[in-house]
Amino acid sequence: MTQPSKTIGIMGLLTASFFWGAEFVVEKDVLSVMGANYSNAIRFLAASILCTLFMRKKLKTITRGDLHCGVISGSFTGLGFAFQTMGLGYIEAGVNALLCSSYILIIPLAEWLLFRKNPGYRIFLYAFIAVIGIGFISYDASAQTWAFSVGEILTFLGALFYTGAIISIERFSSQTDSQVMSLLQFYVITIISTVFALMLEPIPRMVSCLVFIEFLYLIFFATIGAQLLMNHCIQFVSSSAAGLIFSSEALFAAILGILILEEPSTPSLWIGILLIVGAIALHQSGFPKKKSYSAKK
Repeated sequence: MTQPSKTIGIMGLLTASFFWGAEFVVEKDVLSVMGANYSNAIRFLAASILCTLFMRKKLKTITRGDLHCGVISGSFTGLGFAFQTMGLGYIEAGVNALLCSSYILIIPLAEWLLFRKNPGYRIFLYAFIAVIGIGFISYDASAQTWAFSVGEILTFLGALFYTGAIISIERFSSQTDSQVMSLLQFYVITIISTVFALMLEPIPRMVSCLVFIEFLYLIFFATIGAQLLMNHCIQFVSSSAAGLIFSSEALFAAILGILILEEPSTPSLWIGILLIVGAIALHQSGFPKKKSYSAKK
């Protein structure tokens, strides 16, 4: 793989992480008028409809293999959203973010166990540094006594499903059109989010003009833009590298919270930011070449 391709992949995944990090800032108002599952259902339904309109020609080319890729990766992603959201109802946001980020460490371990693909000790080291960094970012929220309750279990299940999502998308990205896979994922996530919303949340009330505008960001940037970037750019790096890059989502959320929401800036937060930036920079300086799966067949 050429260096420009790796650079494109890294920058694309960082951009997707920025969109998701900004989502934490934008969604504060949205979640004040509706549950998180309803929010996910609405934004992914809107994304599904818009992408269907703009990808009409591609609909005729969808194969059984595309459906297979989209349903599997979309199910992992949708269940990750759902379980992380349910866990957030029981525990503090900082603990939720830290536990969910454990997929950074789970991905290389899962690849090692499932595919006998040894990522090397460095990826475990860098991932561990990134998780510590996220821990520092969420320190104030998670400084209470640690107890592995229902909230922690649900959040950890979300991390496991996100692990499956990232690995499946990375493996399928070379087998199907990234736009087609994104569209199919949107529909699957819409169905899963709707089911959880109807089971667990009250019907949302009327939204203000500001919330409507914020929904536009969630639909066009945090959903369509981020998912298209992820599905296209993840083919240029390994799943383990992608998981490490996605840890920057917490970094962007923390910085934007300070700049936009005027949240307090603490020493622990900046230590966490430096650790995450350092882990990504160290890994980027020595990315192992991604092996072709076709060469193993």
